[in-house]
Amino acid sequence: MKLGKFLQIYVVPAAIFEAIIAGGGYGTGRETVEFFTKYGSGGGMLGMLAAAVGMWIVVGLTFELSRRFRVYDYRQLMKILIGRAWFSYEILGITMTLLVLAITGAAAGTILRDTFGIPVWIGVALTFGLIVLLNYYGREVVIKVLSLWVLLLVAVFVTYFVTVARHYGLSAMRPDFADVRPGWFVSACQYVLYNSSGVPIILYAARHIETPRQAAISALVAAILAMTLGTLFHLSFLAAYPAVLTQSLPTHWMIGNVHAPGLMVAYIVVLFGAMIKTAVGIVQGVNERLDEWYRERTGRTMSRVGHGLVAAAAITASGALSNVGVITLVQRGYGTVAWGFLVIFTLPLLTVGVYRIVRGAGPQTVAGG
Repeated sequence: MKLGKFLQIYVVPAAIFEAIIAGGGYGTGRETVEFFTKYGSGGGMLGMLAAAVGMWIVVGLTFELSRRFRVYDYRQLMKILIGRAWFSYEILGITMTLLVLAITGAAAGTILRDTFGIPVWIGVALTFGLIVLLNYYGREVVIKVLSLWVLLLVAVFVTYFVTVARHYGLSAMRPDFADVRPGWFVSACQYVLYNSSGVPIILYAARHIETPRQAAISALVAAILAMTLGTLFHLSFLAAYPAVLTQSLPTHWMIGNVHAPGLMVAYIVVLFGAMIKTAVGIVQGVNERLDEWYRERTGRTMSRVGHGLVAAAAITASGALSNVGVITLVQRGYGTVAWGFLVIFTLPLLTVGVYRIVRGAGPQTVAGG
């Protein structure tokens, strides 16, 4: 297998998946605290393992269903799973898109204010402007930018972990599996639900998967990449546990504690990129869906201006939410939407989707408007 094809099958889908989940909540460490660390050092590790397995299953089944029926936008996939009720995924998907954009804006504004004293609205405006610009240029540019930025993100976050380990010592970051608080498994399931529910939105990155084995391996790489960085965050937070639990931007706070100004600059740069690429990846999924709808009616895709306007409309609608704050948005928004995705996506995938795969149905045209 040529290197280019290998990357398209096993690396790009994983990178795009990481790109859409490693945004404002993830990059700041707030998601890790909320869904894992607050359940104890051992409870957090168990939750990470459960979440990795759950993501592998859900992402793998979604990739295989997409490959088998040759559908690469969420509307067509959801028609396979829930028929005429497919629009319910779109409703929740739009809600999640606005929520992610709001968290992105809130986190960007907070970091610029706390670090440089820049007004929140400037950080929000800068972030949203870049999102519109990247979506204007379309799928190929989006995939390249997201894939390359994930490499930089991984490098900076690993450097962060090593820096914290040197400052506090590895012994301070060792998990205690006697410290397991009730609720860790349910929280891990919620984490899987709202993160993996975005997989149908990024099917444009899975077009090169050709076999069930490739779908399974690609999904495994995606799950490992997604949870490895989260695990490093959790372990680093144990060095300042339990004070870290009350921080709205835990990773930013930890870097401040270890007095690493160079790392702080690199972290802020990569975090802005992480927040932007998450929003860009999700909005691109919406544009892919609209392109399919537009193609059915006109025979061509939307223009670049149209893609940019879609991104601008989503940003405008999410602007008010960004004033709520990162902690509240992560605590209430993600948790609530996760249960909705359980009903309309995950359960149908694990039942109808598995049945369609096991039955061996081949590619077909999915009817409906």
